[in-house]
Amino acid sequence: MVFFPQALPFETIIVGGYNNTDSCNVLSVMGNKDSQISFPSTEVAELKPGLPSWSNYVKGTIANFPDPVKGFDAVIVSDVPVGAGLSSSAALEVAVFTFLEALTGYKIDPIQKAKLCQKAEHEFPGVPCGIMDQYIVAMGKKNHAFLIDCQSLQATQIPLDLGDHVILVTNSNVKHELTGSEYPQRRAQCQEAADKLGLPSLRGAKIEDLEALFKLST
Repeated sequence: MVFFPQALPFETIIVGGYNNTDSCNVLSVMGNKDSQISFPSTEVAELKPGLPSWSNYVKGTIANFPDPVKGFDAVIVSDVPVGAGLSSSAALEVAVFTFLEALTGYKIDPIQKAKLCQKAEHEFPGVPCGIMDQYIVAMGKKNHAFLIDCQSLQATQIPLDLGDHVILVTNSNVKHELTGSEYPQRRAQCQEAADKLGLPSLRGAKIEDLEALFKLST
Protein backbone atom coordinates (compact mmCIF):
# COMPACT_ATOMS: atom_id res chain seq x y z
CA MET A 1 0.00 0.00 0.00
CA VAL A 2 1.33 3.42 -0.97
CA PHE A 3 0.43 6.64 0.82
CA PHE A 4 0.82 10.09 -0.70
CA PRO A 5 0.88 12.81 1.97
CA GLN A 6 0.22 16.27 0.58
CA ALA A 7 -1.52 19.45 1.69
CA LEU A 8 -5.25 19.60 0.92
CA PRO A 9 -7.56 22.65 0.78
CA PHE A 10 -9.41 21.79 4.00
CA GLU A 11 -9.17 23.48 7.37
CA THR A 12 -9.82 22.87 11.03
CA ILE A 13 -10.10 26.18 12.85
CA ILE A 14 -10.26 26.93 16.56
CA VAL A 15 -11.09 30.38 17.92
CA GLY A 16 -11.20 31.36 21.56
CA GLY A 17 -9.42 32.99 24.45
CA TYR A 18 -8.91 33.08 28.19
CA ASN A 19 -12.11 33.39 30.24
CA ASN A 20 -10.57 34.44 33.60
CA THR A 21 -11.86 31.29 35.30
CA ASP A 22 -10.47 27.83 36.02
CA SER A 23 -12.79 26.21 33.47
CA CYS A 24 -11.76 25.01 30.00
CA ASN A 25 -14.82 24.97 27.73
CA VAL A 26 -14.63 23.61 24.19
CA LEU A 27 -17.58 23.67 21.78
CA SER A 28 -17.48 21.57 18.62
CA VAL A 29 -19.68 22.51 15.68
CA MET A 30 -18.00 20.01 13.36
CA GLY A 31 -20.88 17.58 12.92
CA ASN A 32 -24.63 17.73 12.55
CA LYS A 33 -25.04 18.41 16.25
CA ASP A 34 -23.13 20.84 18.46
CA SER A 35 -21.28 19.24 21.35
CA GLN A 36 -19.40 20.72 24.29
CA ILE A 37 -16.94 19.56 26.92
CA SER A 38 -15.75 21.34 30.06
CA PHE A 39 -13.11 20.51 32.64
CA PRO A 40 -11.09 22.42 35.25
CA SER A 41 -7.75 23.76 34.06
CA THR A 42 -6.35 22.65 37.42
CA GLU A 43 -7.09 19.01 36.51
CA VAL A 44 -5.46 18.82 33.07
CA ALA A 45 -2.93 16.29 34.36
CA GLU A 46 -5.81 14.04 35.49
CA LEU A 47 -7.77 14.11 32.21
CA LYS A 48 -9.07 10.73 31.08
CA PRO A 49 -10.58 9.44 27.81
CA GLY A 50 -14.35 9.46 27.54
CA LEU A 51 -17.34 10.62 25.55
CA PRO A 52 -17.99 12.29 23.19
CA SER A 53 -15.33 10.57 21.10
CA TRP A 54 -14.06 13.78 19.45
CA SER A 55 -13.18 15.13 22.89
CA ASN A 56 -10.43 12.54 23.31
CA TYR A 57 -8.36 14.19 20.58
CA VAL A 58 -8.81 17.55 22.29
CA LYS A 59 -8.15 16.33 25.83
CA GLY A 60 -5.19 14.21 24.75
CA THR A 61 -3.57 17.19 23.04
CA ILE A 62 -4.17 19.50 25.98
CA ALA A 63 -2.79 16.88 28.38
CA ASN A 64 0.38 16.63 26.28
CA PHE A 65 0.89 20.38 25.82
CA PRO A 66 4.21 21.26 27.50
CA ASP A 67 3.04 24.52 29.13
CA PRO A 68 0.39 25.07 31.83
CA VAL A 69 -3.06 25.89 30.49
CA LYS A 70 -5.43 28.34 32.17
CA GLY A 71 -9.19 28.47 31.74
CA PHE A 72 -10.39 29.28 28.23
CA ASP A 73 -13.40 29.18 25.92
CA ALA A 74 -12.95 27.78 22.41
CA VAL A 75 -15.04 26.83 19.39
CA ILE A 76 -13.96 24.26 16.79
CA VAL A 77 -15.12 24.28 13.17
CA SER A 78 -13.81 22.07 10.38
CA ASP A 79 -14.51 21.13 6.80
CA VAL A 80 -12.14 18.15 6.84
CA PRO A 81 -14.32 15.11 6.03
CA VAL A 82 -14.56 12.89 9.10
CA GLY A 83 -13.89 9.19 8.61
CA ALA A 84 -12.73 9.65 5.01
CA GLY A 85 -9.06 8.82 5.56
CA LEU A 86 -8.02 12.47 5.22
CA SER A 87 -6.47 12.87 8.67
CA SER A 88 -9.38 14.64 10.35
CA SER A 89 -8.19 13.46 13.78
CA ALA A 90 -4.65 14.71 13.21
CA ALA A 91 -6.07 17.99 11.90
CA LEU A 92 -8.01 18.39 15.14
CA GLU A 93 -4.99 17.57 17.30
CA VAL A 94 -2.66 19.94 15.49
CA ALA A 95 -5.32 22.67 15.48
CA VAL A 96 -5.76 22.33 19.26
CA PHE A 97 -2.00 22.40 19.79
CA THR A 98 -1.62 25.47 17.56
CA PHE A 99 -4.46 27.19 19.42
CA LEU A 100 -2.71 26.52 22.73
CA GLU A 101 0.53 27.93 21.31
CA ALA A 102 -1.26 31.14 20.36
CA LEU A 103 -3.06 31.25 23.70
CA THR A 104 -0.02 30.72 25.91
CA GLY A 105 2.76 32.14 23.74
CA TYR A 106 4.63 28.84 24.12
CA LYS A 107 6.01 27.87 20.70
CA ILE A 108 7.45 24.50 19.80
CA ASP A 109 9.28 22.93 16.87
CA PRO A 110 6.78 21.53 14.29
CA ILE A 111 8.36 18.07 14.44
CA GLN A 112 8.00 17.95 18.22
CA LYS A 113 4.44 19.26 17.87
CA ALA A 114 3.58 16.41 15.50
CA LYS A 115 5.15 13.85 17.85
CA LEU A 116 3.20 15.16 20.85
CA CYS A 117 -0.03 15.07 18.84
CA GLN A 118 0.74 11.48 17.85
CA LYS A 119 1.31 10.68 21.53
CA ALA A 120 -2.06 12.25 22.33
CA GLU A 121 -3.77 9.96 19.81
CA HIS A 122 -2.02 6.91 21.26
CA GLU A 123 -3.01 7.74 24.82
CA PHE A 124 -6.57 9.08 24.60
CA PRO A 125 -8.41 7.70 21.54
CA GLY A 126 -6.15 4.66 21.90
CA VAL A 127 -5.11 4.52 18.24
CA PRO A 128 -1.53 3.25 17.68
CA CYS A 129 -1.12 5.48 14.62
CA GLY A 130 2.10 6.28 12.84
CA ILE A 131 3.48 9.78 12.41
CA MET A 132 2.40 10.52 8.82
CA ASP A 133 -0.91 12.24 9.51
CA GLN A 134 0.42 14.56 12.20
CA TYR A 135 3.51 15.35 10.12
CA ILE A 136 1.62 16.39 7.00
CA VAL A 137 -0.92 18.42 8.98
CA ALA A 138 1.76 20.21 11.01
CA MET A 139 4.18 20.80 8.14
CA GLY A 140 2.29 20.42 4.87
CA LYS A 141 3.00 23.04 2.21
CA LYS A 142 0.82 24.11 -0.71
CA ASN A 143 1.77 22.56 -4.07
CA HIS A 144 4.17 20.13 -2.39
CA ALA A 145 4.17 16.44 -1.59
CA PHE A 146 5.74 15.31 1.66
CA LEU A 147 8.35 12.55 1.70
CA ILE A 148 8.60 11.04 5.19
CA ASP A 149 11.11 8.54 6.48
CA CYS A 150 9.05 7.13 9.33
CA GLN A 151 12.09 5.46 10.89
CA SER A 152 14.42 8.46 11.08
CA LEU A 153 11.48 10.93 11.08
CA GLN A 154 13.28 12.95 8.42
CA ALA A 155 10.88 14.77 6.11
CA THR A 156 11.39 16.45 2.75
CA GLN A 157 9.10 18.83 0.87
CA ILE A 158 8.80 17.75 -2.78
CA PRO A 159 7.55 20.46 -5.20
CA LEU A 160 4.60 19.32 -7.30
CA ASP A 161 4.74 20.86 -10.76
CA LEU A 162 1.73 19.14 -12.26
CA GLY A 163 1.32 21.32 -15.32
CA ASP A 164 -1.99 20.40 -16.93
CA HIS A 165 -2.43 17.36 -14.68
CA VAL A 166 -4.42 17.20 -11.46
CA ILE A 167 -4.55 14.93 -8.43
CA LEU A 168 -8.12 13.80 -7.87
CA VAL A 169 -9.13 13.09 -4.27
CA THR A 170 -12.50 11.37 -4.02
CA ASN A 171 -14.67 10.55 -1.04
CA SER A 172 -16.17 7.07 -1.33
CA ASN A 173 -18.43 7.87 1.66
CA VAL A 174 -17.28 4.60 3.22
CA LYS A 175 -16.63 5.52 6.83
CA HIS A 176 -13.08 4.99 8.04
CA GLU A 177 -12.50 4.73 11.77
CA LEU A 178 -9.23 3.59 13.32
CA THR A 179 -10.55 3.43 16.87
CA GLY A 180 -12.20 0.06 17.40
CA SER A 181 -11.21 -1.12 13.92
CA GLU A 182 -8.80 -3.87 12.89
CA TYR A 183 -6.00 -1.32 12.50
CA PRO A 184 -4.53 -1.84 16.01
CA GLN A 185 -4.71 -5.60 15.45
CA ARG A 186 -2.81 -5.32 12.16
CA ARG A 187 -0.17 -3.15 13.82
CA ALA A 188 0.26 -5.73 16.57
CA GLN A 189 0.52 -8.56 14.03
CA CYS A 190 3.20 -6.72 12.07
CA GLN A 191 5.17 -6.05 15.24
CA GLU A 192 4.85 -9.69 16.27
CA ALA A 193 6.25 -10.76 12.90
CA ALA A 194 9.12 -8.29 13.23
CA ASP A 195 9.88 -9.58 16.73
CA LYS A 196 10.08 -13.15 15.43
CA LEU A 197 12.56 -11.98 12.81
CA GLY A 198 14.59 -10.08 15.39
CA LEU A 199 13.90 -6.78 13.63
CA PRO A 200 12.67 -3.46 15.04
CA SER A 201 10.11 -3.27 12.22
CA LEU A 202 9.16 -5.11 9.03
CA ARG A 203 10.77 -2.33 7.03
CA GLY A 204 14.10 -4.11 7.43
CA ALA A 205 12.78 -7.51 6.34
CA LYS A 206 14.17 -9.17 3.22
CA ILE A 207 12.48 -11.77 1.04
CA GLU A 208 14.45 -14.55 2.70
CA ASP A 209 13.30 -13.30 6.11
CA LEU A 210 9.68 -13.48 5.04
CA GLU A 211 10.20 -16.96 3.60
CA ALA A 212 11.72 -18.07 6.91
CA LEU A 213 8.78 -16.56 8.78
CA PHE A 214 6.35 -18.40 6.52
CA LYS A 215 8.09 -21.69 7.31
CA LEU A 216 7.79 -20.97 11.03
CA SER A 217 4.05 -20.48 10.69
CA THR A 218 3.40 -23.69 8.72
